[in-house]
Amino acid sequence: MISEQSVTKKLDQYSSNDLMDAIIDRFGEDVVTYANDMESFRAVVNVAVSHVFYSWVFGFCGKVKIKGPEEIKLRYIEMLDNAIKGLE
Repeated sequence: MISEQSVTKKLDQYSSNDLMDAIIDRFGEDVVTYANDMESFRAVVNVAVSHVFYSWVFGFCGKVKIKGPEEIKLRYIEMLDNAIKGLE
């Protein structure tokens, strides 16, 4: 299991175009984005990986997709699995 400690990592993520303002609010006006397709964009940003970050991603109901690094994706999946198991 990955440590709960906040660690800064470079995150590769895709977001739907309607979230551009939210990405700028979170990561600043200097965030570099790339067109992915007609409906989404890609951003590679530095994030402090923590429960707060994962809850921010979750709040967009799948419109923000973590593409890498793999350990960030796996930790998010683990947190989601644990939350689902808590409902059983």
